[in-house]
Amino acid sequence: MYTGVSTAPLPFKQWIWKNRIYLFVYFIIVLVQFTWFKWLFPYPSFFPDSNSYVEAAYYNQAINMWPIGYSRFLQLFAFIAHYDTALILLQYLLLHVSIIYFLSTVIYVLRPGKWLTGILLLFGVANPILLHMANFVSSDALYTALSIIWITQLCWILYKPNNWLLFTHAIILVAVFTVRYNAVFYPLISFIVILTADTSVKRKMLSVAFSSILLAAFVFHTLHVYKIQTGYNQFSAFGGWQLSANALLPYSYVDSVKAGEVPQKFRQLHGFVNEHNKALATSPYRNDRVLGIYFLWDGNSPLRRYFAAHGGNKTKTPNDFFRRWAKQAPLYGEYGAYLTKEYPMAYTQYYLWPNLIRYYVPPGEFLDVYNMDRDFVEDMEKKWFNYPTEKIFTRTKDKKISYMFVYPYFLAAVNLFYVLGLIGFLTLGGWKASTRYYRSLLVLVLAIWSCNLGFSVLASPIVLRYQVFPMLLSFTFGILLIAYVIRQAFYPQQSEKPALYQ
Repeated sequence: MYTGVSTAPLPFKQWIWKNRIYLFVYFIIVLVQFTWFKWLFPYPSFFPDSNSYVEAAYYNQAINMWPIGYSRFLQLFAFIAHYDTALILLQYLLLHVSIIYFLSTVIYVLRPGKWLTGILLLFGVANPILLHMANFVSSDALYTALSIIWITQLCWILYKPNNWLLFTHAIILVAVFTVRYNAVFYPLISFIVILTADTSVKRKMLSVAFSSILLAAFVFHTLHVYKIQTGYNQFSAFGGWQLSANALLPYSYVDSVKAGEVPQKFRQLHGFVNEHNKALATSPYRNDRVLGIYFLWDGNSPLRRYFAAHGGNKTKTPNDFFRRWAKQAPLYGEYGAYLTKEYPMAYTQYYLWPNLIRYYVPPGEFLDVYNMDRDFVEDMEKKWFNYPTEKIFTRTKDKKISYMFVYPYFLAAVNLFYVLGLIGFLTLGGWKASTRYYRSLLVLVLAIWSCNLGFSVLASPIVLRYQVFPMLLSFTFGILLIAYVIRQAFYPQQSEKPALYQ
């Protein structure tokens, strides 16, 4: 019976060196793909987030609309060069180094066999979404790479923990947390894994304490800077705006409550909301009833109009705009929480349920088209990368990425295979037949998958680029679980072998 335990005779580093020819071929293919891709798309792809990240790096801001980690990454890279192709190459290589670290760990520890190993490596190397994601000036590639390293380190902590691994894991944990707050549940999972690892109590306590100190330092620093710049203790101003935007969509479906009937601090804002809903009541197509970015960024949304009425359009510098924008966040967050509490059924029906469907088949959003279908960049992006002109070009027929439409359905199939594989594995006795390590690994993956599902649905409208890391995780373990089910169903006589085909 396949137990999920390695009998590899060599230590991991020696095993890697022994199989270096495969790594060499893998990265040759990666570089050839990159060269061809950059010939087609000589410039990075930019979208609204890009400008914010570059702006924060250019002005050395301590806080920004988005977590500050990627802007710090841009600043660090700027010590080497402001060359855009070098930045994109670094992001692409970080993705593939993290993927090969993860897949090598899975192959070394779980020994899936030649056929499954080939499938996993092919999925890693021949995956065009990685090229397009790395080509963004955005935190997506860095967040995905750090997340893959994070889960791989957890696999090793469960397998064979040591001081260096626990130390570097704390660094990676904090790094990924500063890059995107989707990692908000990562510390809890890391701490549970560390506390259940096969190592001394002293080592566990020191590891958890060190990680906690680093995380607390970042959180309290962020709170302190927000307090100085906006007058409010808050960790993420964008969270307040997003919470309100999420609540306003379902509120557009209910009968309006008069402004005088809501708490005093919300009345003026609520008046803007009711006026907005009344103006669109007879409209055949309402942007405010489509999951997306309408309430956050559209100038006609009540949140933007209220912001403009309170000086939002009178700012002279990016820092001034951000401070005014962030000052609205506490009110918007409280207002969003109030509407959600008042209309829980509408919130469930018109926000949570549609967003759950989007999780299953997420839209490609900015991945579907290069550079938002524009042939120019913003002035800030032009300055940062030292472009002679704001005009950019591609060598493709148009800017549409035609094959990207496959990925939402591919992700839906991957998640379905993972769930069915897990059910089949449990039904066919895989749990009892597996070692404690393999069971722990399956629980870890399920915990990450479940937390990502819950956070993604609750936090904001889901898009494809946020789900690349979970897609890799679901594909890898879905393949392993499905292989077990197939072997038990059709090849029971080979049940003692460690993989479907040897």
